[in-house]
Amino acid sequence: MDTGQIRFPCTTMRTPHSFKVQKQIQTAYYLEICLNLRDPPTNIIIIPERQVKPEWRLPKLYHRFITRSELDDMPGNRICDVIGILVFVGRVQRSKKKESREDFWSYRWIHIADGTSEQPFIVELFSTSQPEIFENIYPMTYFICTQLKVVRNDTQVPKLLYLTTTNESRVFITGHRGQPYTNNTKVKNFIQWIKTKTDSGEVKNTVIGGYYPYPPVPETFSKYSSSVKVESLLTAISEVRKEIEDLQYREQKRIAIQGIITVIKYVPHRIPTESASASETPRNANRPSTSQAAKRESQNQERDGKHYPDDGPLASQGIHTSSGSLSPTKKKRIVQGPSDKPVTVPQPETSAESKGNKPTTSSNVQRRGSTGIGVQGKARKTISDRWESLLWREKKFGLIDHLRYSSVHPESIPRKFIFEHRNFLTQQYNSQPAKYIPPEGRPPKLDDFKSARSLGHFEITILGLNHEIAIDVAFLPMYSPEDIRTSQIDTLLTCMNYSCVFPQEGPSTDKVRGPRALAGDIIKAATELDRVHIVCILDICSLGNNKAEVYLQKIYRPDNPS
Repeated sequence: MDTGQIRFPCTTMRTPHSFKVQKQIQTAYYLEICLNLRDPPTNIIIIPERQVKPEWRLPKLYHRFITRSELDDMPGNRICDVIGILVFVGRVQRSKKKESREDFWSYRWIHIADGTSEQPFIVELFSTSQPEIFENIYPMTYFICTQLKVVRNDTQVPKLLYLTTTNESRVFITGHRGQPYTNNTKVKNFIQWIKTKTDSGEVKNTVIGGYYPYPPVPETFSKYSSSVKVESLLTAISEVRKEIEDLQYREQKRIAIQGIITVIKYVPHRIPTESASASETPRNANRPSTSQAAKRESQNQERDGKHYPDDGPLASQGIHTSSGSLSPTKKKRIVQGPSDKPVTVPQPETSAESKGNKPTTSSNVQRRGSTGIGVQGKARKTISDRWESLLWREKKFGLIDHLRYSSVHPESIPRKFIFEHRNFLTQQYNSQPAKYIPPEGRPPKLDDFKSARSLGHFEITILGLNHEIAIDVAFLPMYSPEDIRTSQIDTLLTCMNYSCVFPQEGPSTDKVRGPRALAGDIIKAATELDRVHIVCILDICSLGNNKAEVYLQKIYRPDNPS
């Protein structure tokens, strides 16, 4: 039998800061053995650990398991092992290797719960020499990963804390029986905990795929500038199209542009049984804006004030305000929140009133009354979840280009995980397979699965500083009343600090607000940025099939001290 052996550490996994942590990593050597396939065939005998003889002098395997509650006190760059159940599995994304323009790192974000904290482990999982595991993990799976590095920054707001794989990391999702770690106390504690939670919401409330804006950027632009290493810190809006066209499949990139927010529109969450939203279908992103298109938009302002096709049934519940001067702090609106209780929503300004303060006729009042909305006192007007600045009304007719990237595609939305459809959902959020595998029967559609986002999204128009070019982008704050970790939206600026995973610290008795109330706060915050020059951090990603994501991740105000 022809055999050979080589001792070497596994080097197939990305570790951009390996030189800093190499001394702290328990050296894990692997043995590569070349065995005959035939003539004669090879016999492999697995020897139980208890039968290993001391004279063989085999190295011991050490594990450094930690719990999620212990992670908060661990310093950065510390190496550890974790065990838990997957509660979120992100889609596969790619980033270019610094030393090559053609090679990419494949990675995905995952959440692991172990029962010791309300917050999960957040892990940046890179593709390894175990591709069969990387491409086939899904929520509700027992997950073990060794030799992870702690990444933290306590000076950043919000605090940055997650784990990332290293050169020595290994992943286990099956075959746990007989492994040395099964005798570890923390592993045993997790097994006892998961037995009591099999049928609970902690196991069933799991999510897969979608756009995941992590890690968050620093709270000030100066910190952001020092943290990125690019040739040009700012990208001109006119160059965004080329940046997107140059992206490879599933490549995600972060860029910064300057501009002025001139339009914001709230698009409520669409339930799966409804027809596809217009904002979730691909559009021609390269279509320039013309004066004729701008005029059509202007002519539709009053229609916008009544009902948007995208907005669903909630949009028809109008807001009643007096026909006089409107103050953003005084206008209120009663809508139904997720618990069917009235929620007061502050509203910024009505675009319908830009046409003039015409008195409301009694027939209009009667028509509104017939829709189930009572009218008391003075005549009222109906406005929508949309704000448009006067600057936009002045400049939109003279634009030389208008980039439209506010589409929210089905692949961008995280979905509630259904175990019976695990194969379909896993395929949707993995990279394209090298070999086509025909589906069994009639496969479902991605839109048929419930979204994990309850807030919906926002379509935002950013006007360039030269007032000659504009870009439409989407903003997708993470919000779910079922998960307190994501119920953290406050205003447009602060929600971008906390739109990834964790809420601001506060009493646990705080009542979760409804999505419409939070949307009203975000729109109100946008009105406060009227004519303010800002820096926008955009996450761009190519989804394939001529579809691209352009999502607003963060806003910086240059006048803020930093």
